[in-house]
Amino acid sequence: GRVPLTFERVKGLLNELAENDVREFWVSGGKEPLVNPIAPYAIQYATDLGLAVQFYTNGIRMSKSVQEKILGCRQIRISLNAATPETYKQVQGINGDNFNLVVKNIGELVKLKKERGSQANIGISFLLNEFNYKEILKIADIAKSLGVDFLAIYSEQVGTIRRFTQEEAGEILNSLETIRLNK
Repeated sequence: GRVPLTFERVKGLLNELAENDVREFWVSGGKEPLVNPIAPYAIQYATDLGLAVQFYTNGIRMSKSVQEKILGCRQIRISLNAATPETYKQVQGINGDNFNLVVKNIGELVKLKKERGSQANIGISFLLNEFNYKEILKIADIAKSLGVDFLAIYSEQVGTIRRFTQEEAGEILNSLETIRLNK
């Protein structure tokens, strides 16, 4: 049967990884990693062991105490995938109010990074789809105003969303060019 994933068990696994010269540890999910209450502690333990941690989150459960524990990560990437609460609701299929919460959490994390002198590379990921592709310039403005280190705009490759029309693709490329020219 399944063995529960306790913090003691995770510590043991992380110790074993570090002892065997593993240098990186990626925390991601099929679901949100922070749903598991031990995740922030495991991340902090891994960074304390000297592992370079790449952490991917939707940013909803990124409370102040979680932020303190994840600041040692090499990279923290927050999936936003929208530039308005309305689009967020369409894309994520959850309450649009979470959009404002995530934006607030990102802003707090960036501020805490500066206060603590953290080297964490903090960014926003924006997976293009038929609902959000018109918001590329808006997400770029949000990323800039929040002071994140990067904005990753990408399209998925596995075919779970419909293909963009030539017109839509042209609009996407124009938006990306505008961002490139106005860094």
